[in-house]
Amino acid sequence: MKRLLIAAGVLALAAAMCIPISVFSDGSDAFDITESENGISWESDTLNEEQVNKLYSEAQLEDLAEEAMDLLFASTGYFTASNVKVTEAKVKESQGLKVTANDRTEVRDSSVRCKLTFRATANSAGNNIFSNAPGGADLMKYVKFDNRTVAGMYFDIDAEFELTASGKDVQEFVQNKAGNYVVVKENRDLMEYRSLSGDVKCVYNDGTADVTKEFTVDFSTKFGNKDAHVTFEFNGEPADAVIGDRVLCGDQGTGDVWYVFKYEYKADGSNGGRTYDLSDIWEVEAGSSYTSVTILDAPALAPVTYEFYDTGGTATPLFYSVNDPALASNDALKAYLNEHGSTGETFSAAEDLADSEYGSAKKSHTLLYVGIGVAVVAVVGVAAFVVFRMRQ
Repeated sequence: MKRLLIAAGVLALAAAMCIPISVFSDGSDAFDITESENGISWESDTLNEEQVNKLYSEAQLEDLAEEAMDLLFASTGYFTASNVKVTEAKVKESQGLKVTANDRTEVRDSSVRCKLTFRATANSAGNNIFSNAPGGADLMKYVKFDNRTVAGMYFDIDAEFELTASGKDVQEFVQNKAGNYVVVKENRDLMEYRSLSGDVKCVYNDGTADVTKEFTVDFSTKFGNKDAHVTFEFNGEPADAVIGDRVLCGDQGTGDVWYVFKYEYKADGSNGGRTYDLSDIWEVEAGSSYTSVTILDAPALAPVTYEFYDTGGTATPLFYSVNDPALASNDALKAYLNEHGSTGETFSAAEDLADSEYGSAKKSHTLLYVGIGVAVVAVVGVAAFVVFRMRQ
């Protein structure tokens, strides 16, 4: 099944290596830069169920429920979502690219905050329901779950769900003697946040009688970094660099790093309840490491055009599909999005929407400094955040 909410950009804590965000070329095709900036964005009003269903298909909503299940169950592969309804939602989407004579800036932001109801039915018996992490183990203890699915078991979930994936990458470059462009510095922001908060009812037969168990959950995860940077040190001049050369990750820093997990639940009846707060914030000390030189190719520095709906041309769309055929054109979809929110068609609008996600990020815990030798923060990709929309 296609996954609706995909964060291909992930945070890695990598020891003794530096992985830049890069588009590689063979270093042989010289070209001139055309300075440009363009972007596209949409921030919705609060959408009701009918408005949501005009934009998103049943399959897309099932994928959304699958992402919510990811926060609750040990494996979403053990359950199938059905009867999915989004009764209220707010959506943010933005993407943009800015190229100057000295740097390339790419921004992406995708988020959905919604009221979500669905049924998760066990696919087979004998699989784990919850993970063995402390929160899941405590839930099993106090709700008295045998942590194995049984035939016909289902969970009815009525909750608020949020997923936000936001990224910004700035690459500074210089031209080499072959006429291509060599990255000499990168600055990166990345954040992914997920939360599921609401009521859960589980129904199954224990072999002698039907059993119903109810509990509430409040589970969230957040990881990411802001203002991470690395400046590359070349063996010689950057103008002499070619593909295959190695460069030293010299000055580098993680910026503000979040790695936070929280889990809370309450069980019904006399089984008791327990609250877990497993929150930690990690900041990894920067150090020296080597990586391959990054040379940007012509498409990476070329002007990008955007559109609201995929028309099959060369423009990058904000939506690849819609559920209502009447909205399946650029003009019709733009009009609908403006009717239920506000759109932007500039890089600055896309950047502002992405930057706004970081403004609400709070550091409420003591920083935990972890020295792991010559470790650096490596952010892999900001170019494939897909939230509440799906390639066909």
